[in-house]
Amino acid sequence: MWRVITLVALLWPSHLSGWFDGAPLDTLAEALVAGLIVPALIWLHPSFIRRTAVRAIVAAILLIKLTAAFALQQDGWCITFDPPRAMVRDSTGKPHSWDIRADWLADDPACSAIMTDSYRDSSEMPVWFFNLPPPDDAVVRTGFHPGEIPVRVGGAGYLTVGQSGTFELLTTQAMQATVRVDNTRVDAAAPAHHRLELQRGSHFIQFEGTMLGKEWRIVPAWNGTPMGSALFPGEGGHSELEAGAFDRNRPWFFSLLLIAHLIDIPETAAKQSDGLRAVPPEYWLAAPAFLAIAIAGLLSSRRQIHRLLAPAWLMILMSYEIFSALDQIVAR
Repeated sequence: MWRVITLVALLWPSHLSGWFDGAPLDTLAEALVAGLIVPALIWLHPSFIRRTAVRAIVAAILLIKLTAAFALQQDGWCITFDPPRAMVRDSTGKPHSWDIRADWLADDPACSAIMTDSYRDSSEMPVWFFNLPPPDDAVVRTGFHPGEIPVRVGGAGYLTVGQSGTFELLTTQAMQATVRVDNTRVDAAAPAHHRLELQRGSHFIQFEGTMLGKEWRIVPAWNGTPMGSALFPGEGGHSELEAGAFDRNRPWFFSLLLIAHLIDIPETAAKQSDGLRAVPPEYWLAAPAFLAIAIAGLLSSRRQIHRLLAPAWLMILMSYEIFSALDQIVAR
């Protein structure tokens, strides 16, 4: 049962972007952890999901995703792709991407994808529909390859910043992008480079361009930090609601994490002392690090810090499980 619950907690798409936000697994780290390492550990070393701390974290992730699904708006910016004619068989509107957080089942989706990370080059653009069968069922997609059909790409979303700074949008010259901030057109500071000074608050960002040629990119940045970085400010539309929900839930979440580790450590020590559990030496290196992460999350109120704590916790957990499993294999 916990095997299934663990996989659901990791893969279920979340309304909050960041680590453990589920499908689509659009970064290499997420794909390796959720798509390879965790399933391999569940299958080859299932004892790690019997630990109290691990189950508490899995339950907390699942509870947060359930709460966010009902209480919060989807993080990220709405991305649309609008070709001049149907380019996929049985298509009745804008093409879909692989992003199931968008209007995945709609005939004409309002959003083709949800952008929570920068698209630094063409390979990162969610345009897998270029590989689908064309509307005429032709064997080859002549006339529908990248660069052969001018697909309009648009984006809209909120950027919520705690202090004044510089917003930038980097594209390519061939895309001929236009940008509007708070419904005011922004002139390009340089070819394929829009820049605007913004004050503290929530700002509505819109952009449009045409995917001409085969070289595309969409990189929003705040004070030089690109979207997708842990230090990029929140991109949700209801910033006050999200900030309030985060502040309210932070104490109990990290308190739960701290309590789980404080229970697990003496329980493990007692079972080792009584000869009921063989505890690898790596555990006593990882346990203090887990406690430090829980305490840091409980004391810090900055969401950017918590985005760093999640991958740190996961990296320590995966390292502990992998090295302890290797020790057991060698011992056999």
